[in-house]
Amino acid sequence: MPVPIGHAHDPFTGRLELSPDQVVRHAVEQLVHLFAQLGSMRGVLLCLKRAGLQPPHQVRRRGLATQIVWRRPSYEVVTPSMICMLSSPVAAGPLGLL
Repeated sequence: MPVPIGHAHDPFTGRLELSPDQVVRHAVEQLVHLFAQLGSMRGVLLCLKRAGLQPPHQVRRRGLATQIVWRRPSYEVVTPSMICMLSSPVAAGPLGLL
């Protein structure tokens, strides 16, 4: 199972925890709060576009570690990350969504 953006496996315990990258964590928290306020992915997308913000996107390469890239907001960038965060108790718990 892929690790949701904004999270990482602890190398010592193997547990899923919030990412040590503060910039990515902050961006993910902002996306979650925007969704809670606006109630739709379309609202989040339009808000990001209006503000000129680029959300983080996780690129997975076969056999290699994941890489975070910052992309213009689109349904392809924002929706998969949000669905994973909002639907997974493992990912949602550390973000205070449960």
